[in-house]
Amino acid sequence: SWAMKVPKGWEVKKLKDICTISPPKSKKPINSKVSFIPMSGVCESGKLLNFEENNYDEVCKGFTSFIDNDVIIAKITPCFENGKGAIVSNLINGIGFGSTEFHVLRSKKNTEYKFIYYVTRTKKFIAKGKRNMQGSSGHRRIPADYLKTYKILAPPLAEQRKIAKILGCWDRAIATCEQLIATSKQQKQALMQQLLTAKKRFGEFTGEWEEVRLGDILTKLSNGLTYDTKATSGLPVSRIETISHGKIDHTKVGYASNTKNTITFKLKNGDILYSHINSLNHIGKVAYFYNDKDLYHGMNLLLLRTDNNNKSRFIYYILSSSVGKILAKSFAKRAINQASLSTVDIKKFILYIPRLPEQQKIAQVL
Repeated sequence: SWAMKVPKGWEVKKLKDICTISPPKSKKPINSKVSFIPMSGVCESGKLLNFEENNYDEVCKGFTSFIDNDVIIAKITPCFENGKGAIVSNLINGIGFGSTEFHVLRSKKNTEYKFIYYVTRTKKFIAKGKRNMQGSSGHRRIPADYLKTYKILAPPLAEQRKIAKILGCWDRAIATCEQLIATSKQQKQALMQQLLTAKKRFGEFTGEWEEVRLGDILTKLSNGLTYDTKATSGLPVSRIETISHGKIDHTKVGYASNTKNTITFKLKNGDILYSHINSLNHIGKVAYFYNDKDLYHGMNLLLLRTDNNNKSRFIYYILSSSVGKILAKSFAKRAINQASLSTVDIKKFILYIPRLPEQQKIAQVL
């Protein structure tokens, strides 16, 4: 099957033919200074977040060794499946050490190290690696033999470099876009803080904002349907994972069996889903429903529905802002690794809201 797919000049090779797996440890540099990269120093998008300065003698035993231009990949679940890996560069004295949960790949002669890196980023490499993991649940790892025997189509060196260069251009473009998005998010958060606390107002609006309790402006505050955690079809219902950056991720819904009165659980445009049982960092996560697809209200998320006199999108923005986060954490009942909010406490949230036209203007701008 490989013979039919091999382009002219390319060869079917095993990774061990083009790179050294777990190369030998480097010699001690003159000033003994080296870099150290923990697992947390590698991003799932393939970037090095940071590395620390360390003394060679302190890390040369018991840690993984690498040098500039080596490729490191996480060997343990779920870090491997999540794509933790990177090209190491700009190391102190060109030498580094890191977590024992890294595999190291060093390119051989006539092999471009960046090409190896991109091979390890492919869906095929990760999917097959996941199937070949060994060990007990929660501590499964990629064996070195999987890397050594993994087969790839290897083009000539010049073509490897061309491929790596093109993919590198895309990586840089993506990084630039991500930075622009991050900057925009920061600017939006600052604007939200000003608009939602009346520190910044539009010239056409005057008058004091009204102090209200959240419970007084809701027409509905309820729990949802129980769903089958193993089901892959049925009535689509919301669950905690359905909330994604303030929106509904329809690829992460649960499913419930058709039951009586399901119409009472069907979400309407403008409904707000609120995470009231979660870790303390994620308590109070919210999402706004646009009625773009049929969805029913599932367990572990509260449904908040406003009355006709208040713009639900404005309330959503308050709850998703720092103001809403502070309210959630101040009322949360805390337990080990989890926090919860009761419907009684949520109704007690004190909000300051303007008249409906100003609410609509603020929501429109945000």
